[in-house]
Formats: sequence, structure tokens, C-alpha cells
Amino acid sequence: FLCEMGLELSFDRLKNMRRNVFGLGTAQFAVTSGVIYLFARMVLGFNAVQACILGTALSLSSSVFALQILDESKERGTIQGRSAFGILLFQDLVVPFLLVLLPMLNAGNSSAILAAVKNAGVNALLALSPILLGGRFLLSKAFGFVAASGNT
Repeated sequence: FLCEMGLELSFDRLKNMRRNVFGLGTAQFAVTSGVIYLFARMVLGFNAVQACILGTALSLSSSVFALQILDESKERGTIQGRSAFGILLFQDLVVPFLLVLLPMLNAGNSSAILAAVKNAGVNALLALSPILLGGRFLLSKAFGFVAASGNT
């Protein structure tokens, strides 16, 4: 699904879909996770970590199946189809964060969790900054040099 979305979505289209992706997607994920969390805590007697894992896991859906159903019913271009697509996109974007954050819940020490998240953020910034800066400044000069040479 992410591969298909990567081929299909441009930055401008993603920007136009931000209300569906980040508005509806966040609302669906938060409400569904919260309801399942409360059910697991109050009715099933799960502890907070177990209920959080269950709530977040069950709030996600299979993008592949949902997108196939939208395509087969020819509803992908409709309002509900675009809304569903935005929600599916948000769910796919939130998965990597869940894979990093959920194991940290087991640590139990909130200051250790915060330190780990901070450390991961700093490491990501340090790793991505040279790539972004190099791509922004060095590649544009290199491409300009190649274009000026007239060779193809």
C-alpha cells in the first residue's frame, strides 16, 4: 500500500489531503484507541500497558484490504473514499512510531522513556541533517554543473 501511495501521491496532493490524513486520521486513531483502551481497562481488567497495546493495535486496519474494497466498489474518488484513504494513510504513517514507542511502555519509568525518545530524536536529526543539507545544496550545484556542460 505504501509503495502504491508513493507512486500515486505527489506532495501537492498530500498537502490537499492534510485535513483527511491528519484530521480524520488522528480522530479515528485517537477515538478508537481510547474506546478500546477504556473497555480493556474497565471490562477486561487489563493493566494500562496491556490496554494501550490492545487499543492501538485494534485501532489500525488493513490498508491493502480496505483499498481493494474501495477500488472494487469504485468509491475511491468519492468523498467517503477520499476520507477513508486519508485515514488509511495516517494509520500507515503512525505504525513506525508505535513500533518504537510501545516497547518503551514496558520500561515503566517515565523519565527513562522520555530520555529514550529524546535520544532517538537527536540521533534522527543528526543522521538526517547531512542528507537533507547535502541534497539541498550540493546536489543542486552538481546538477547545475552537469546542465551547464551540455552533455546528456
